[in-house]
Amino acid sequence: MSKDRRLSAESLLLLASEDIQDLSPNPELDPLLPTINEEDDADFSILEVKNLFKIETSLLLNVFLAAFDGTVTASTYTIIGSEFNAAHLGSWITTSYLITSTAFQPLYGTFSDVLGRRICYFFATSIFALGCVGCSFATDIYSLFLFRSLTGIGGGGLITLSTVVNSDLIPISKRGLFQGFQNILIGVGSILGASLGGVISETVGWRFCFLIQVPVSLTGLIFGFLYLENQKDIVSSKGVKDIDIQGSFLLIIGLTLQLLALNTGSYLLFVASIIVLYIFVAIEFKTERIPIIPFKRIQGPSNYLVLFISTLTGFANYGYIFILPLLFQIALDDTPSKAGLRLGIPSLFTSVGALLTAFFMNRNVKNLNYLVHVGVLLLGIGNGLALFISKSFPEYLLNFLLIPANCGLGMSNPALLFSFIFEFPKSMQASSTSTLYLFRAIGQVWGVATVSIIVQTVLKSFLVDNFAKDQPDLSPDVIDGIIEKVTRSISYINTLPTDIQRTVKASYEISIRYAQVVSTVICIVCFLLCLFRDFIKK
Repeated sequence: MSKDRRLSAESLLLLASEDIQDLSPNPELDPLLPTINEEDDADFSILEVKNLFKIETSLLLNVFLAAFDGTVTASTYTIIGSEFNAAHLGSWITTSYLITSTAFQPLYGTFSDVLGRRICYFFATSIFALGCVGCSFATDIYSLFLFRSLTGIGGGGLITLSTVVNSDLIPISKRGLFQGFQNILIGVGSILGASLGGVISETVGWRFCFLIQVPVSLTGLIFGFLYLENQKDIVSSKGVKDIDIQGSFLLIIGLTLQLLALNTGSYLLFVASIIVLYIFVAIEFKTERIPIIPFKRIQGPSNYLVLFISTLTGFANYGYIFILPLLFQIALDDTPSKAGLRLGIPSLFTSVGALLTAFFMNRNVKNLNYLVHVGVLLLGIGNGLALFISKSFPEYLLNFLLIPANCGLGMSNPALLFSFIFEFPKSMQASSTSTLYLFRAIGQVWGVATVSIIVQTVLKSFLVDNFAKDQPDLSPDVIDGIIEKVTRSISYINTLPTDIQRTVKASYEISIRYAQVVSTVICIVCFLLCLFRDFIKK
């Protein structure tokens, strides 16, 4: 293999600032890795890593579950909300999970550095499985929210810890390959979640969407218990007392308040969240303990832009995924199961995008910057193309409208991750990984909350106007009753007279289009920020 195609330490240093430590693996700190010279790192055999395939089985099962859980709720929240007569609260099935997973996600990096990967891995996987059991036996919409929140506490660590453990085991030159494997499982999990969610819900019931995740989670837990070891550079003299616990609580409280504010529209909660998060950031800059987020080590505006871009891509992705099943049911008259199946084949291209990133990254790490650009651009094109989904569009071409966004997501997510964590020494890659995942997750919650608010607000406004224009004989009380029931249950629309159905669906589709436009604009802003980042790095 020629030197220009190898992922050497020299190419990594082109990305890093001059004062950042060498990123090559240090055998004194990490005995899991044999001695690897900078020049032959690309030739290191991953087969030399002890129990590699068994550990990867455990990690990839967790990655699969995280992806499956995300899309299975996206394709079933309308069914669940309608069954509990609370379709207007359906977004909280996803949001309640995202709130806790976002709040706890950054803790896994720092805590696993101090307490070890094993205990954090067992905690995350066990809590996730326990939450899934609770969801499958929920008796009402609010108990479901509670157990989804519990699931999120564990779910926040599934992908984060998988990436962190691979950072321990896999040398830098092979990291893109293993991140590609991880993203393939994300694609497969997304496909099965989207495809099977509606089918399972309409056949054996939506509760099995959560219950079937439990044995998979337990399998991963068993493999992890048998083969996953703590990182070798763990400092035994360090403990919980050395972690910025005060900052941990402030971060959890601040993020929870902010995400609740986004979903309830409470200005008071939003102001309170800003105050708490400001105090958290101030403490993180001054603390002598191990910080939850290494703000003092994030050098330069370029790295902060990567975090902001990751937030925006998370927004656009979850806004896009959340809105599509609803659009299919309203604009194309799909059943929930058919709407979920439509997401299946295009989701495969998330894996295609991930493989492209792994391939070009392993040829030359400098390709990361171009991969970010192309991925974000494809994500924006895909969001724009989704605006053309309608009954008038040829059925056989609909899948092609959904491919660019999925492919762009598969490219941009790992490219942004490595663009950020490669700016840190190996000893800080756990905390830097969890930091980027935190900002991405915040964007995801903002995406779900924002499109839900837009759809509900615009829908009510257009329903009032369209009923006044199309059904002037309906009394205000009847109109209010229809609006309330429509926002609570999608299936209620099919029980309405044909002329009223037409008015409701037209209003619903307009509200969805508004949300799609917002998501597309976010992608455009994101791409412009990528170009601006190039400018300030020169």
